[in-house]
Amino acid sequence: MDSTSAEINSSEKMPSERPTPTPDTDDILTMAFVNMQPFGKIYNPEPAFRRGTLYPDLDKPFLRGGVN
Repeated sequence: MDSTSAEINSSEKMPSERPTPTPDTDDILTMAFVNMQPFGKIYNPEPAFRRGTLYPDLDKPFLRGGVN
């Protein structure tokens, strides 16, 4: 084999050549589950922008390093 060329094993596919996973295959990597949130109070636009959320129920403090 020439040192300037690369040989690719035909059984190994490049990421761009892999088929897109579909629900009928075993290739599903993740699945999201989101609980229904009852609609409640909302912040006015300015405080919502400062807090990063429109919903007071989702306004949780950021604790660097997690909860002790």
